[in-house]
Amino acid sequence: MGPLIVIPSYNSAYTIAYVVYQAARGLEEYFGGGGRILVSDGGSRDGTLEVVEAVKKGLGVEVEARRYSGPPGKGSAVLYGFRRAVEEGYSAVIMLDSDLRSVEPYWIGLLGRASSDYGLVAPLYVRHKHDGTITKTLAYPVVAGLLGAPVRQPIGGDFGVSARLAGAVLERAESFAPAAYRFGIDFLITSTAIAERLRIAQADLGSKIHAPKDPAKHLKGMFLDVAETVIRAVHSYYRPGAGGTGIDTLKTGDTWKCPQPVRVDVKAGIARFLEELGKNRDTLERVFGDVSWIEKAAERLRRGEEGAFSNEEWARAVMEAVAAYPVAGEAAVEALYVAWLGKVASYIIDTTPLDEEGAEEYVYGIVEAFSAQRGLLDEALEGRLPLS
Repeated sequence: MGPLIVIPSYNSAYTIAYVVYQAARGLEEYFGGGGRILVSDGGSRDGTLEVVEAVKKGLGVEVEARRYSGPPGKGSAVLYGFRRAVEEGYSAVIMLDSDLRSVEPYWIGLLGRASSDYGLVAPLYVRHKHDGTITKTLAYPVVAGLLGAPVRQPIGGDFGVSARLAGAVLERAESFAPAAYRFGIDFLITSTAIAERLRIAQADLGSKIHAPKDPAKHLKGMFLDVAETVIRAVHSYYRPGAGGTGIDTLKTGDTWKCPQPVRVDVKAGIARFLEELGKNRDTLERVFGDVSWIEKAAERLRRGEEGAFSNEEWARAVMEAVAAYPVAGEAAVEALYVAWLGKVASYIIDTTPLDEEGAEEYVYGIVEAFSAQRGLLDEALEGRLPLS
């Protein structure tokens, strides 16, 4: 039957036509026009659905725009698509963000390999060194350093998901709620593929051009959703001493690799960190106990020093938040958010003088710090409480 292309949308009238058009070209070129495009909408009021209705008339593939059911959020939009795919017998789901400006038909060909060869095809993008800070500091270090699969973009948004993996995610989504109904969905998909020991590939998609966000201003809600999903995934899927998982890289000819510029305000980021640190001291002490290490990092950031918040300190903060979560709950996630603000500010200071290759080496250093402290996590989780 071919794949179901699911495009979660909300007030995406200015970008949705291009994404639908390129997705349709991809289905025609790589699947003979089979499959379907489903715009899974969260109640747009800017004419998104009207744009889809207009553009689909000139396409040679089936396009449907539908308001999804369930609580608001990207995850609900994706899960609605997963249910439709499983119930209607599609071979796979291809997920595309609705604000993409760089998607091309070959993306469908590569991500569509989940229809036949892989359980998960994750994206592999070229991104600016200051774009994707949640990925660089948390999602990627956890999947590579703790879960043993070096998926570089575990929350990239544009995935190929086999019918088997879609079914597994549907079965587990409720235990990861409510974050899985929002921005936690991507990490749930990736970590579940690893836990299910499915064959995984990364698709070289070139540059991702979309609407970038400044971590100091726009990413709190996303971070909290991803972090809670990460924590729950570690409790559910992490196994001490488990070996690594190899993954393939899929390519098709030359791809356009020009990172989208991202503007970040490091002074605002430091100020936000210091503000949250002052407001949440009790929460930090509840989760981390001694907080002198983060206060020292704050002093170094005030002075604009390089290496103000080390990779080892950040890895330890994540391990301690994971260990505290069964008792502390959301407080553990909130405490980790405060620490993350400090780590991101430090990351921006440290990588500003580096080229893209040097910044990527820095990210590998974060992964190595997580891997080196697996023993600390093993010890912390030895007597762990079951998650409700």
